[in-house]
Amino acid sequence: MSKTKTVEAPAVVAPASAVKDAIKPVEEVVAAGREAVESVYKAGAEAAQKGYEQAVELTRQQIEKSRTVWTTKVEELNDLSKQNLEALVQSGQIVAKGAEEVGQHMAALVQSAVERQVGATKALLGCRTLREVIEVQNGLTKASIDKLVSESAWLQEISVKTTNAALEPIQGRVTVSVEKLLQPIAA
Repeated sequence: MSKTKTVEAPAVVAPASAVKDAIKPVEEVVAAGREAVESVYKAGAEAAQKGYEQAVELTRQQIEKSRTVWTTKVEELNDLSKQNLEALVQSGQIVAKGAEEVGQHMAALVQSAVERQVGATKALLGCRTLREVIEVQNGLTKASIDKLVSESAWLQEISVKTTNAALEPIQGRVTVSVEKLLQPIAA
């Protein structure tokens, strides 16, 4: 067997400048990576801040728009209520006028009835026979029934006329109110 000898190679030692030169590109890559991360972080933070500011502004605008719409609607409802109240007052005035007319007519009717009763009493006192009393009484009864029928017809006519006239302003307001209340709020 032969003996072989192994020779060891001398260790190569790189100079310090060569190591620095080799590390320099790695440090540059690390620095560039750090800058890229910081840049992305900064851009993300700015975008988030901008998005937050936009969300706040949109919210403020929506609140302002809603406030304006609701303020307008409240004003419209106040006007509607005022006009409805005016219609009720007008209707009440019509009813009061009708009641006044009925009251005046009834007062005249009572006056007329008193005068008729005085005349009937004189006519009955002037009768000499029972037959005359019966004839006068029949005439008075017929006249009273005729007067009752004609006055009932008049009272019914004035009641219907007054009711219709009093309902007219209210019906107009009901129509307007329903149309207004059925409108969408955002309109």
